[in-house]
Amino acid sequence: MSGRQSRIVYQAEGDLSPTWRVHHPDKMVTSKGMKNYFARLQGLEPDTRYQFVIRDSEGDSRIMVFHTAPATPDTPLTFIAGGDSRNNRSARKRMNLLAGQMQPLAILFSGDMTDMCSSKEWQEWLDDWQLTITVDRRLVPIVAARGNHETSNSILEDMFDIPSHDAWYALGFGGSLLRIYTLNSLAPIHGRQTRWLEDDLSTQGHAFTWRIAQYHFPMRPHTRRKKERLDQVDAWGELFHAHKVQLAQESDSHVAKITWPIKPSNGGDSFEGFVRDDDDGTVYIGEGCWGAPLRPANDVKPWTREIGSFHQFNWLCVRPDGLEIRVIQADKSMAVTPLNTLSRGALPNGIACWAIGVSDHIVLQGPGEDLAEAIRDAERFPIIALDHKSSLQIPYRLDDTHSVRIEFTNARRQTVKSFEFVRNAGNYLEGVNVRDLPDGRYILTVFADNRPILRRLVQQ
Repeated sequence: MSGRQSRIVYQAEGDLSPTWRVHHPDKMVTSKGMKNYFARLQGLEPDTRYQFVIRDSEGDSRIMVFHTAPATPDTPLTFIAGGDSRNNRSARKRMNLLAGQMQPLAILFSGDMTDMCSSKEWQEWLDDWQLTITVDRRLVPIVAARGNHETSNSILEDMFDIPSHDAWYALGFGGSLLRIYTLNSLAPIHGRQTRWLEDDLSTQGHAFTWRIAQYHFPMRPHTRRKKERLDQVDAWGELFHAHKVQLAQESDSHVAKITWPIKPSNGGDSFEGFVRDDDDGTVYIGEGCWGAPLRPANDVKPWTREIGSFHQFNWLCVRPDGLEIRVIQADKSMAVTPLNTLSRGALPNGIACWAIGVSDHIVLQGPGEDLAEAIRDAERFPIIALDHKSSLQIPYRLDDTHSVRIEFTNARRQTVKSFEFVRNAGNYLEGVNVRDLPDGRYILTVFADNRPILRRLVQQ
């Protein structure tokens, strides 16, 4: 819109009041050949859809929607995390469209939106970003980090009104459920930034079940074409482990990777300053394939779980008892049926997920899920001895239609096998394939819409 006296006019959906609220811009900047206006709305209700229009002297925009985040931790939150869209517009637009079809609460974008940071590129980037608008006209928020192709911190302020001149900041979601740390790989690592991170993790972070970090440069790139970031390993890696940051999203290298949980170490069994730690380590994902030119994934580590080179971003579903991670293969997700509303853990039909070992996803177990208690609960029933059978029949009952997930979890809280279905109300004897389940002891859990309804102890 190009008229004068612009303002946002908005109202909660379902509010029958004839008078909509009006808010004038709090900030206007001229940047990259555009006039950018920002309205900072206050007093919004949590977990609520608001409809709005942009109004100026020329008239109204079409009616759009935004959805506020829940304020309590009992509602699943979904995010898309990725970076490096750069200069391949066809791939970028395809991934933007896919992101909108998946209906995340927000998108974590860890830098390198454009190639040369020119006015033309930024205008094209914002035009392409309109493809993330969902089928129900919802704008998906972006939590932006700075990459090396953003020429200054002020670019992110001018485009996204980030809450920090330094381009490092933290945001909480879902009450005490999640805190997201956005760090700046282009600012000095040691000094003010790391002191701020340590202070926030100490005073704020431990009040949250989950802690996620995003930043641009990977600490240990998984392509030989990128240099190591020893300063980040030294400063941030140690803090991630000390304060139990469970997940870190990285970009820049233009490859796909996911690690086992790892922690900094220089011991005899370490490699490049890290060692696997399934109990208290941090999982690192990335490394930025949102349309930027792909690079060879040729620097695998002993603690690398999977590695590849394809256009992808990560899908995260955060719940009190688990953080689910899926790597979405954009080029194979070509016939997607968009979700009609905000995802609370659902995936649209047609999504292609990268195989991570024996599964198409992994689940990090939440600290509130006590493994010993789960085992004791499972041991109240006779142990199920598989004896290398090819299938297992699992009985359960549903009172209504639910998304059902069956998981086999090992003693390290890792999901080694899982199955998902949608089932109507009724009694079930679900047959699942356990032929390739490794020898060991497992907790078998049946979830109905992410709520556990059955647990058993299984021995292979």
